[in-house]
Amino acid sequence: MNRNTLLGWALLMLLFLSWTQYKNNTARKQYQEIQKHKADSLAALPPAPRVGTATTTEESNTEMKTEAPLSVSPLRREMQEGGGIPHRFFRVETPHFTAVLDNRGARLSELRIADLEGKPIYNPVLIRPESEGALTLTLDNHSLADVVWKTVSTDTVIHLGSQPVALSFSTPYGKGEVIRTYTFLPDRPVIRHETKLPEEVSSYALEWKGGLEETEKIAQGQGIGLTSGFFSEVVYDNGVSAQRWARSGEKTFNAESGVIRWLGMRRKYVAALLDFHKEIQDRLEVTGHDDPDLPKNSPRHYSLRVAGNADEANALNFDFVVLPLKYDKVKAIGRNYEQILFSGWEWFMRADIWYVKLCGLVLKLLNLFHQWIPNYGIA
Repeated sequence: MNRNTLLGWALLMLLFLSWTQYKNNTARKQYQEIQKHKADSLAALPPAPRVGTATTTEESNTEMKTEAPLSVSPLRREMQEGGGIPHRFFRVETPHFTAVLDNRGARLSELRIADLEGKPIYNPVLIRPESEGALTLTLDNHSLADVVWKTVSTDTVIHLGSQPVALSFSTPYGKGEVIRTYTFLPDRPVIRHETKLPEEVSSYALEWKGGLEETEKIAQGQGIGLTSGFFSEVVYDNGVSAQRWARSGEKTFNAESGVIRWLGMRRKYVAALLDFHKEIQDRLEVTGHDDPDLPKNSPRHYSLRVAGNADEANALNFDFVVLPLKYDKVKAIGRNYEQILFSGWEWFMRADIWYVKLCGLVLKLLNLFHQWIPNYGIA
C-alpha cells in the first residue's frame, strides 16, 4: 500500500469521524430543542381550575375527577346549550395517549401522545383542539356535528386504570335516539367506537375533518416529487394490500365496488386508523389540503369521509387505533399494518407481498448493523 493510498484512507477516516461528531451534536441540539418546545407548550396551557372533587372507584382502579379539558380554545370556553344540555368536554388519560371528547357532535376533539415507543417527539398534538376534530356523524344528510349530545357521566377528567372505561353520548333522532359509545382500553392504544341507530335511518356519513399532525420537526418546502408529502398520506386496506394517497384535491374510493378493512392517516412515525375488523363496501371520500401560508411541497393535511347505507354492514363500529410505526410491533398485530411502512404494486409480480417482506428483512439487517456501528450511513 503506497503513501497516497494511506493518506486517502486517513482523510476518509477523518471525514467520517468529523461527520459522526457533527451528527451527534445535531442530534443533541434537536433533543434539547424538543424538550424546550414541550416545556414551552406545557407552560402555555392555562391552569386547570377544579370545579369538583376527586373520586376513586376501587373496583376498576380508575381515578376520576372534574377539571377543565386538556386545552380549550376561547370559542370552546363559552358554554353552549342544546335543549338544556350543557356543552362539556371529557379528558381521558391512558398509558398510550390523552384524548378529549366533546359532547358537541359527540366527537373526538383532541388527541395527544407523550412519546413514540420511548422516543421523544417535537409535537405531541396529533389532533388539534382548534380543529374540527374527528368522528362527526351525519344521518340522512342531516349533520349532527353541532348537536349537543346528552351524557350521564359527571366526571370530565378520567385517568384510566386497569379496566376499560366507556363514555356514551345520545341524542333524539326521529322516533328513537342515536347512541354513540367510546370505550378506552388500558392495554392497547385503541378507542373502541360503537353506534346504535334508530330503525328509520337509511344513510350515514362519518367525517374526520381535523386531520393528523406531524410529530417531528420536518423542514418545509424541501420535498422533491414523491417525497414532497413527507409521509403525509391517506392509507387504507382494500382487502388485498394497503393502498396510499398523497395528493391535493379530492378523491373517491369504492364509488361503485370494492372493500375496505381499515383506513386512516399516516405521518412519519405514527398513524391513526379506523379498523372495522371486517370488509365494508362503503364509499371513502378524501380531500387533500395545501396550506397557502406554507412553502410549496410542504406536508399536506387531509380530511376523510366514510359514507354508506345504515344497514347491518355499516362502518359505524370500529377501533380507532393510534399506531406508532415500529415495524416488528405493527407486523405482529397481523392486520397488514406493516404495509403502511412498505407497500408494493400488486400488478408488478405481486410486489405487494414480496417487496414488503424484502423491505422488512433489509430493515432488520440495518438495525442489526446499527447496533454495532451507530451510523445508518455506514450500516
